[in-house]
Amino acid sequence: MTKTIKKLTALLFSATVLILLGGCSSTEIIDSPQEPAKKGKTITLSLSAPENASTRADADHKLRYVAKLIEGSLDNSRNEIDRKENIVSEGKTTITFSVVEGLYTIIIFADYIPADAISSNSDGNNDYYYDIHNTTEPQNISIKKHEVNNENMDCFGAIIEVDKTADKVEETITLARLVSKVRFVSTTPLPEGESLNNISYSKIPYYKTFNFTNKANIGINSLDKGYSSGTIETPALTANQDGEYELFYYYTPASTNKDLQAMEAYSFTLNIEDNEPKPIPIGQGKVPVIRNTVTTVKGEFLSPTEPTKGDIILNLSTPDEWGKFESTTWQAQ
Repeated sequence: MTKTIKKLTALLFSATVLILLGGCSSTEIIDSPQEPAKKGKTITLSLSAPENASTRADADHKLRYVAKLIEGSLDNSRNEIDRKENIVSEGKTTITFSVVEGLYTIIIFADYIPADAISSNSDGNNDYYYDIHNTTEPQNISIKKHEVNNENMDCFGAIIEVDKTADKVEETITLARLVSKVRFVSTTPLPEGESLNNISYSKIPYYKTFNFTNKANIGINSLDKGYSSGTIETPALTANQDGEYELFYYYTPASTNKDLQAMEAYSFTLNIEDNEPKPIPIGQGKVPVIRNTVTTVKGEFLSPTEPTKGDIILNLSTPDEWGKFESTTWQAQ
């Protein structure tokens, strides 16, 4: 009887140990997905663009923030492992990545897209003016649709490296403007009684691609260039406070590198009613573009400046006598 009790006690003890081990095992391994992220598991970015960029968009557009999470350094990796997008109507937004410890590069970009872009693109690709969905070369963001006289071609960006440890990471980042704005302004008005039908442009040069490989300074691809062509119908010409008339403007990706600031040649034509078309060529290297800078190209585009008229005054008098002179006598033969 005693032996039976000892065996039963041993079996109960073994069963209890197994139950405890099983319970301990399952408790330690299963991590409830409903629980909030624990310390050290997230990278949180608080983002903003300069100059209240979100409120500057017109009623048809919204400012979109995009953050691309790249595994490792861009020096040796192009592996995009996550992408987050936020479309906001206010100046700031927060984006959070859940990650394991390691080195990461984060490319941050902000651009304008139409307000209805989300509902009209069921596949989640909301790109409009800029293409941010390059998964094979995530460090490149290129112009998808270029337009003149469109403030929504403005854009902003930043790039950071995060060496993720066990501690949580919180970064506050103000994005920098990545483009230059180029304006064409006439210092003279149209001749009296004439009107401008339209402006046709056959060659407006711009850079197409931002390159985010340089951690210290976002660059541009100097070999990837584009040229806009089209017509600006019945442009409104109103004199500013200096008596000048803006014909049109456009945006282009630009660099802080002085070697990349000189643009290709321009060609546009002023079509004035009842007159011959007036071509305006501007030679290569004449127009510089500098990041976060407005370049204004001025000229007597609409009409030549009238020459300034001045008086020529002659003070005349009649002498009383002739001056002394030698006389010569000539006798006819």
